[in-house]
Amino acid sequence: MVKERARTAGELLLERERLVEKAQSEPTRVALLPTWLVSHWREGIKGGWGVDPPAAIAVHATNGVDKLMLLTAHGRFDRRAYEAAPDTLHHALFARGKKVPVVAYHPALSRTPSPLGHPDSRTPSRTARPALELPTVQEWRSATLQGLPAAALVAGRALAYPHVPCASPWLSRQPAAGATWTQRSCRTGLCGEWRVTAVGYTSAAEASARAAMRAAHPSALGAALPADLPLTCDVHANMAWPDSPVRHIYGGKCNLHAGQASGASNAPMVGYALSAWDVEEYAARLGPAAAPDAEKNVAFPTEAAAARTRGERGLITVSEAQLRAEMRRLEGEPIVWLGWPLNVSDAAEGDGGLAKRMRRFCQRWFDHGAHEATMPDLSPA
Repeated sequence: MVKERARTAGELLLERERLVEKAQSEPTRVALLPTWLVSHWREGIKGGWGVDPPAAIAVHATNGVDKLMLLTAHGRFDRRAYEAAPDTLHHALFARGKKVPVVAYHPALSRTPSPLGHPDSRTPSRTARPALELPTVQEWRSATLQGLPAAALVAGRALAYPHVPCASPWLSRQPAAGATWTQRSCRTGLCGEWRVTAVGYTSAAEASARAAMRAAHPSALGAALPADLPLTCDVHANMAWPDSPVRHIYGGKCNLHAGQASGASNAPMVGYALSAWDVEEYAARLGPAAAPDAEKNVAFPTEAAAARTRGERGLITVSEAQLRAEMRRLEGEPIVWLGWPLNVSDAAEGDGGLAKRMRRFCQRWFDHGAHEATMPDLSPA
């Protein structure tokens, strides 16, 4: 093999000058992609896809913060893709059509009743605020990252994270004028909140305007979302704690991507937790039998009714023993709906076992040194 002679500095300089002269003598052509044609995942998080017609014809979600959540929330994820993730909750539910026991918060706790009746659903009246619109992030974490996992653990159920009320005061907001990187303006009011995926319409006026656009420009490219969906928010499970040791102890593994589990490079990280959108799809498949019914499948209905009547804004406190008894009462139901945000006290289970597993809920599935609970049955039906 003949070795190529290294070029001298003078030869390299002459070559550079030749290329510059050639470039200057030829026309420059620039290709641009407007954001309404191909949109980055950040526009999806900020709600740019969550209207119909959407603000983009094609979307790019690679390396987005939990791209499965992002695409699912906007109705742009085909759940048949879970065929590629065997031995996961999502594969069992959506690829095999299996029934898996799930616990979730009652949908009414997250959503404001008829918010599109208000001029602006981001600032609904106080009487319409849902129970999970808690004043502090600490209370929201107590209900969502502790009370809900405790119910899943004692009952051997998978859990589904709830929607986060978009008007929750602990969510960060940013004026439209400051959202310079966001397409047009900050229509959701949450462009400073990078943890949140926002989907739907901010007001009745916006929903009407988009309906007029659909009528004037009929197309098959509209997002698969209800035409009157109020603004709906989700916090990614792996972003719900601040970036600290606490976050990693809880486990960033409920909704991550494939191949990110330590020591389990082939583990599909769609995980063992559902989003609110997933449990809605599951309940719809099960039909009326899975719809929330205080007489059949709602946990703590009496306590929830009392809290609602009194207009309370906080959590109801139950002991571990009470939680176990209530979940045992409803053990035959495919979905158990928690009737009110829970604070579980006295989470002992022998030397603090339940409290430990609550704090490590996502981590426990993949950390074989941790004390694991009984996994929901995912075997073939």
